[in-house]
Amino acid sequence: MPFSSPSYFPSVRTTDRIIGLNAGSGQSGDRVFFGGQDAGRNSSIQNAIIIGSLAGDAGITDAELDGSTIIGQGAAGALTLANRAATSDRAVTVLGGGALGAAVNAGGSVVVGSLALSAYVGSSAIGGGTSAMVVIGADALRDINGVVGNELPPISSVVIGCRAALGTNGSIWNLQSSVLIGNEVALNTGAAASVGAGFSDSVIIGHRAALAAGQTGTSQLNVLIGSNVVGSLSTGSSNVVIGASAALGTTSSNNVLLGANIGGNNILTSCIGIGQAASIPNNSQRCIYLGANAGTTAPAQLTDLLLIETAVGGTKRTAVYAVMGNTGTNIILGNSTEATDRDTGGAGALNIVKLINGAVGAANPVGGGYLVAVAGALRWIGSAGTNTLLAPA
Repeated sequence: MPFSSPSYFPSVRTTDRIIGLNAGSGQSGDRVFFGGQDAGRNSSIQNAIIIGSLAGDAGITDAELDGSTIIGQGAAGALTLANRAATSDRAVTVLGGGALGAAVNAGGSVVVGSLALSAYVGSSAIGGGTSAMVVIGADALRDINGVVGNELPPISSVVIGCRAALGTNGSIWNLQSSVLIGNEVALNTGAAASVGAGFSDSVIIGHRAALAAGQTGTSQLNVLIGSNVVGSLSTGSSNVVIGASAALGTTSSNNVLLGANIGGNNILTSCIGIGQAASIPNNSQRCIYLGANAGTTAPAQLTDLLLIETAVGGTKRTAVYAVMGNTGTNIILGNSTEATDRDTGGAGALNIVKLINGAVGAANPVGGGYLVAVAGALRWIGSAGTNTLLAPA
């Protein structure tokens, strides 16, 4: 179409203004590019690129929204940012039909995906709004609607994935400074008017990760990675949990869990667990469990325990059972069994090593010797096959 066509360029234009077909009706800003039927209609935005039918239609009124790019049908349909601090110059990039929905105070955000901020409303009392958020994925912040008093939730957050924060429903500061990645991640976290920082400063990655967690909105400083990860964790903090369906109890803090189905949804403090379905007993503190299904037979020891074992197909194989202490550590080597032979010397015992009864094999040791307990007696098998009793039973 020729540039002189009046249908392509409406008759009313201001400085440095290029407008697409029938776009910019009622628009009053300078230095803008509108492409698409009715794009940018009735807005006063300046220094902007708006592309797509109806993109930016129906009232972008904030004169501070400098340097913005808005692409997609209705992508910023109700964005005003009228209450953002007057000194703010943070640009907003919005890509996708209806991406900002009814949002206000989304200064500095990058929003990509249909309805990505569909129900978010920030606080009129805080300039800058969501403060440089990145939100990617259809419905990524749907229903978060986080105004409680003058607070607003997902400041400086990165939210990636379809319906990533669905159902957060307004916890104070909920999701602040967090990273959430995955389909339906953080589903139903937080409750309206709850107190605290629900998953503040956290990283949450995985399908339905943090499902139904964070009900009181005070859990923070967590790294949660895996499908259906985290269980009922709500107020505990500073956990690293990686593995499908790995689960921690409500107040668990300072734990590291690696492995699918690990944790047993128990309340733990300062524990380390590595291994598929390793089960650290409820209320354990400062314990280390290593191995698939370690702890299947729950140890009575709930503090300062090191357990290295596997339990696959109903067969338990224990290598090390050790009770750690600040004055000494007592160790059992061999396939020990709970409530059978896991005694560690009783009161006053320090730095002892117990050998579970074994057997002398047919082969001679090479380059050393074997130390073995046989029926309670300590024996040494030398490289020539000499079997020496060191101590009787």
